[in-house]
Amino acid sequence: MNASDIGLGNAHYFKDMPNPKLDEIKKLLNSQSEGSKLEGMKRLIAMISKGRNVSSLFPEVVINVICNNLELKKLVYMYLVHYAEFEPEAALLSINTFQKDLDNPNQLIRAQALRVMSGIRLKMIVPIVSLAVKKCVADSSPYVRKMAAHAIVKVFSMDADRKEELVESIEVLMGDNTTLVLGSAVAAFVAICPERIDMIHPHYRKLCNMLADTDEWGQIYLLHLLTRYARTQFTNPNPEEEEDPLKAKKKKKKASFYSDEDDDEEDEEDDYDYSPEELDPDHRLLLRAAQPLLNSRNAGVVQAVASAFYYLAPSGEAQKVGRALVRTMHSTREVEYVILQTIATMAAKRPEMFSAFLTDFFVNETDAVYVRNLKIDILTNIATEANISRILREFNYYVHKDDKSFVAATTHAIGRCAFRLEEVQDTCMHGLMALLSHQSETVVAESVVVIKKLLQLGAGGDDNIVLQLAKLLDKIEIPAARASIVWVVGEYCEKISKYAPDIFRKLCKSFAEEDAAVKMQILNLGAKLSLHNAAQVGGMLQYSLNLAKYDQHYDIRDKARLMRALLLNAKGTCPELHANARALFFTPKPAPQEAALSTDRGRFMMGTLSHLLNHTADGYLPLENWPAEAPDPACRDVAPKSQRGTFAAVGFGSDDVAAGRGPPMRTPGDTRMLGSVDAGSFYSDEDDEYSDEYSEDDEYSDEYSDEYSDEGGAAPPRAAAAAPRGGRAAPRGGGGAAKGRGGGSEGYSDEEDEYSDYSDEYSDDYYSDEYDEQPKQQPKTTSASEDLSSLLSGGSSAATSTTAPSRSLDLLSALSSAPSEVRRPRTLLLKHVLGGGLRIDHSFDRTTSMHGAEYSGISLWLSNKSDKPISSIHIDQSSLEGADDIKPFPEVSVLAPGAVAEANVHVKFSSVKRSAKFQLLHSGGSFSVELAPKIGELLRPAPISVEEFNTLQQSLSGMNESSAKVDVSEVDDVNEALLQQMNAAVVESDAMAGHFKYSAESKLGEHPCVVSADVDSTTGEAVLRVNCEETMFGNNLLSALKKALA
Repeated sequence: MNASDIGLGNAHYFKDMPNPKLDEIKKLLNSQSEGSKLEGMKRLIAMISKGRNVSSLFPEVVINVICNNLELKKLVYMYLVHYAEFEPEAALLSINTFQKDLDNPNQLIRAQALRVMSGIRLKMIVPIVSLAVKKCVADSSPYVRKMAAHAIVKVFSMDADRKEELVESIEVLMGDNTTLVLGSAVAAFVAICPERIDMIHPHYRKLCNMLADTDEWGQIYLLHLLTRYARTQFTNPNPEEEEDPLKAKKKKKKASFYSDEDDDEEDEEDDYDYSPEELDPDHRLLLRAAQPLLNSRNAGVVQAVASAFYYLAPSGEAQKVGRALVRTMHSTREVEYVILQTIATMAAKRPEMFSAFLTDFFVNETDAVYVRNLKIDILTNIATEANISRILREFNYYVHKDDKSFVAATTHAIGRCAFRLEEVQDTCMHGLMALLSHQSETVVAESVVVIKKLLQLGAGGDDNIVLQLAKLLDKIEIPAARASIVWVVGEYCEKISKYAPDIFRKLCKSFAEEDAAVKMQILNLGAKLSLHNAAQVGGMLQYSLNLAKYDQHYDIRDKARLMRALLLNAKGTCPELHANARALFFTPKPAPQEAALSTDRGRFMMGTLSHLLNHTADGYLPLENWPAEAPDPACRDVAPKSQRGTFAAVGFGSDDVAAGRGPPMRTPGDTRMLGSVDAGSFYSDEDDEYSDEYSEDDEYSDEYSDEYSDEGGAAPPRAAAAAPRGGRAAPRGGGGAAKGRGGGSEGYSDEEDEYSDYSDEYSDDYYSDEYDEQPKQQPKTTSASEDLSSLLSGGSSAATSTTAPSRSLDLLSALSSAPSEVRRPRTLLLKHVLGGGLRIDHSFDRTTSMHGAEYSGISLWLSNKSDKPISSIHIDQSSLEGADDIKPFPEVSVLAPGAVAEANVHVKFSSVKRSAKFQLLHSGGSFSVELAPKIGELLRPAPISVEEFNTLQQSLSGMNESSAKVDVSEVDDVNEALLQQMNAAVVESDAMAGHFKYSAESKLGEHPCVVSADVDSTTGEAVLRVNCEETMFGNNLLSALKKALA
């Protein structure tokens, strides 16, 4: 037996009872029994909850507002609140009862009475409602005061002339110390007087301190209000922020108590320079108060916090909101769309905020069209040299989809990537040219438009591209694409002078049927050809001008008259213009500017309806600019007015005055948060961690600790290296670092040069003087053998005897390895003046490493250039940065003056652009060494047949192909020059025919990579092609090979 069977509870009104008739309920409401009236009201409320319209019973309900039964009165007010706005005249009959109920001992009755009064939309009772609001603003119950804040907005919407007296009530509510009231008070402030910033001054610190305790709806209003306030009271924390995020220089930030340095992800969001001490204390207070709300489950709160950090925080601190937004994005479609709009706007200016979450923006099969477009826009905004290869591979997958509009949007995204990164322009051009054979005419047309813009940037540069586009004129009918092709033909008519007149002839035949934009370009083409070859196209130009003379479009007619006067000038009316016609038509064109789709939304404040709609909505207030100088902060030191004093801490369910039980008031200068940071409360930064689902071992951390970890920033420096084994502590900073750095691990700058430039920096020519200084008494063979004998003989210490066997195996394997077919030059790694007398030369060893195929073996030559023995030479493995792993050589016990010892290290590099940084220790101190990877040495040979080579090269075409032309002096030297730069297997080497083919795999991810060189023996021109899944890897390898052949 359940409760409904014995009459307990009210659940049966909602599920068990059939829909009652209104006549039956009407009889119950008109009954003299309070029990019958209560029964009737319960049925009415149940019907309202089911969506039934019961407004016809309003007169019967409103007369029952005069009753002594508290439960019945509550139900009546629930009904009246729902229908008072639609039945204002009937509700007006009981206005006196509502006024009396404002003095009811029960706080819920008082609040409901005010809600009903303010819901009666009649201007004649506005004075009465205004007096009721004034009375309820000073009520002892926070719930009633909350309803008063809501009523203020309703009164203002009915009579805007009462703004001044309503502002006074708002000012009283802003001084409230109850979190239940503050959210509604701030909402009323924003709706009525958002320009009154002076009202916020005395309450600013209180609002910050109570932010985390306010309800979620109030937190959103508070965050928007405090963001606007901060933009008027504090100075810009990023005064030197670059407009172009790709040109922004990164600097190491200073550690602070509220930093996220202990996060597992050590990416580029940790590389921005900001100093918390430079911010105003009140500015810092707002950021500290808002940061815990990033863990909120309410998407609106997270977005409001993210907007506040984006607009107010130093650029380094603003990076921390990226993770919270990405977490919130994985929700319903509506929430996902709004959050993606915010991310797109942020990424357009600060792409580094979301570059670590690349895969979260990959398009899923179930994504809606609007979500797909936003994700593609974000991917183009966060594209960098480090992640562009993966993005282009993803785009290459998208262009093979069946959705034509999606493929067209992806095509434009490829073009925007080429505009942002010059390094991939040729790669994008290859991919777009491949799309010209697509079955969809829409996709081909979009590709043509983007190719035209890339040609203006100087990409491609091949005459065949213009010819291929011209051939499409017979197939494409979309006006924008046809106009782009005609423009390209006219702009590069000198390169295809043999075909341009015939193209113009065909266009003249179809001139009458063309679109207006195509007609304009046809006239331009005719003008350019007439200036280049007037004899051949003069008649056709005259024909096209005659057709344009009677065209329906007035722009075409005007253009025809202008060109007739400029080019033909039969009457001699414009001699000067006629003489300078070539300069007018062949003037250099500026490169087009391709902006992201979300750039235009940046003019609206994020989190507003205007930002979502991308146009100004009613009531939108733009975000103020930073002041040049901050106003006097003393305005916030004024003690807030206590309007309520003794009942500031009254709870929701109490009507009694509870003096002294509320939260203590903060002194004007107190910037602590509630709960005391010093006591390690919930709001302290020590406990301010992200939720478990995004902890340091979550899916994001795992995702970005793999082969794409190089997409983030450089890792922070490690702690000091351990002391050498000789028992004597090695002093930190006692020596210099390679590349001119001082000792210790601090002071490293981020790697920004192209990887292919490393070979120049460490070339033999750069240190040629150092090699000439080698003493004659140090023949390499003798010294190495003597040192090898001393190493194999063991030593007195236990450590030496323990490590001798592994050292002997390592060195013997290196000495007994077969010599390479190509001579491997040695390169200086550490100068002796920076290494405490120890000089290190190195060379990459192309034999397979004993530690695995992903490791690169490096031979080291340790030379003692000092006049004293150097002992305990070893590598501190724990100090490794920039690489995944290093297998150091065993400790060298003693190296005599003038002696040379050979050793091997094996490094597992993590990226083509990140050097392996570690500490080398010996008796003279600790020294920083930076071992830069050579891109060709990050390959391992992968022998295949010629047929397999051709198949693999064909499959890696399009955006996976990089090509270049270079002049070769001697064909016989091509093979040796290429093998000098890369560790690859020779598939074909035919100097007579000029064909060279090589195959290899990347050590970073086992991606196949094939290289071909076709040399024309007559002209000496070689065409180099590199096909690789990693686009940036292929581009850098191509640059290194091209430099080797030049």
